[in-house]
Amino acid sequence: MNEPLGFWSTPAVSQALATCDVPTLMDEIRKARGWSQTDLADAVGYTQSWASKVLRGETSLTLAQVRIIIRRLGIPPELLRFGDHQIDEEDPTNRRQFGKLAALALCRHPVPRSPPVRTRPPI
Repeated sequence: MNEPLGFWSTPAVSQALATCDVPTLMDEIRKARGWSQTDLADAVGYTQSWASKVLRGETSLTLAQVRIIIRRLGIPPELLRFGDHQIDEEDPTNRRQFGKLAALALCRHPVPRSPPVRTRPPI
């Protein structure tokens, strides 16, 4: 949005994108835009106290919150990645990596609603 040219490729932002570190992205965007924590909280629709806890790592973000933050701060979802490390099929953390992948897939695509269930056949 208002970030300087090359903002998304700065070291701190690139690292945060590579690891899906949304709190760091929030803080880097806040600093780039010259915002206070209150300004950041207003932009994403939460309180300053909540934003402070997220930025200090005292509270975790839900998937719904991540989706809201990405959209409201203009974070390009296609830039979010999982890092450059190689995943071995024998790695016990594969399930966690899959969970991250599934969560990010949901960030990019809204969940379709189911059609209403009819209780009686049409006349």
